[in-house]
Amino acid sequence: MSTVTIPGLFKRKGIWTYRRVIMPRHLAPIIGRTEIVVSLRTRDLGEAIARAEVERKKADAVIAEAKKIAHGERVAQPPSWGRGVCRSFARP
Repeated sequence: MSTVTIPGLFKRKGIWTYRRVIMPRHLAPIIGRTEIVVSLRTRDLGEAIARAEVERKKADAVIAEAKKIAHGERVAQPPSWGRGVCRSFARP
């Protein structure tokens, strides 16, 4: 039996969680955090993999916006890892 490692996916107290470190580090002050940690709210690995992909895409979008800000480009809404972006990672 082989195992597959999904980057950023790990179990915390039996619940799958997605974790992403903000890289490059110079973007952390723009985003307001050094890492993203989101509970995937499931014990099922298959469901966790699907949800982790959604969270990865959200994190990619936030990091892309932060890169634009770092390079002096104007963006419609700056990313913030304060309450606003954390809410965008929450479940509906």
